[in-house]
Amino acid sequence: MLNYGYLVAITIIDEANNNDIVVYNVYNILPSGSYSTTFSSTQAGIEDYCSQQHDSPPSFKIFVDVQMRDPSGNQFCGQKSTNSSYTCSIISSGLELPTLTIY
Repeated sequence: MLNYGYLVAITIIDEANNNDIVVYNVYNILPSGSYSTTFSSTQAGIEDYCSQQHDSPPSFKIFVDVQMRDPSGNQFCGQKSTNSSYTCSIISSGLELPTLTIY
């Protein structure tokens, strides 16, 4: 990162089946002044996961970690959120999570 910017990471778990889908190894790096980002279905792994057979219908919990970083990559502030009870059908049509404000 050459300038100040943001690292946005997600973790997705299926609470109904006790499975980790994505664990903070999926992230987007954004320049300062950015206000949103989109994770593709490939990044999130939800589409492939939902097409598999499960003991119970998946119920996803999504953790979002937004970090503001300096030019050397060091985090100097951030914010986290947790969002629950998303099904495959809700996520398949796209999902907008609540906005995080970093102070």
